[in-house]
Amino acid sequence: MKIIFGGFSEIAGIQGGQVFRTYLILSILVVSACSSHSALNKADIAFGKPRIHLFLYGENKENSEKIIEAFNDAGFEVVLRSGALPVGDNKSFIIHSPNINPNHFVEIENILQVLKSVGVENLILYQYQRGKHYYTAKNVGVYLL
Repeated sequence: MKIIFGGFSEIAGIQGGQVFRTYLILSILVVSACSSHSALNKADIAFGKPRIHLFLYGENKENSEKIIEAFNDAGFEVVLRSGALPVGDNKSFIIHSPNINPNHFVEIENILQVLKSVGVENLILYQYQRGKHYYTAKNVGVYLL
């Protein structure tokens, strides 16, 4: 018995069973290749600690060395920044963007603990952006007023 798939097998002289086996083998190869290495396999991604973009205003400018040292001691890289605050802010805050890092919120808590150790408490947490200020994954904005 000859099985014909869309007429192609007749033209190419391929038996229906051969076409079926070819499709089956190709399907198995594709499925096994896709499942063996996923780009989103979290074990393959090195997350590390987020980079701190630190903005200091008022009295906190005087304590910059102490604050930076506390972050460095906790394993964070700090980039000291300057610039205008988003309009209407009168309390220290953090801007962060949750991402696929399973430790993201643990790191945010670690940042809060570092700040608490240098006497900064009661911060506001903003996710994604505040005004025109925003940070991508692995970056956190810390604004100390």
